Amino acid sequence: MRALGPIIGIILAAPLLAEEVYRRVDDNGQVDYSGRPSEGAENIALLKAQTCLAPAIATRLTQPNAGGVV
Repeated sequence: MRALGPIIGIILAAPLLAEEVYRRVDDNGQVDYSGRPSEGAENIALLKAQTCLAPAIATRLTQPNAGGVV
């Protein structure tokens, strides 16, 4: 249970730690991605991660239970 706090902190801080990404193609045609700029490297924009919201879960019955059994 004690590990839950740091885990949540890391998850919440992840967007703040995002860095720029650089793409470079060397003389042999090999593509290299790096967090450090180098000669001939271009800064690329990363798309945000796709997310979706889960549908709401009903927590109460909307109609009375006639039989008394759920």
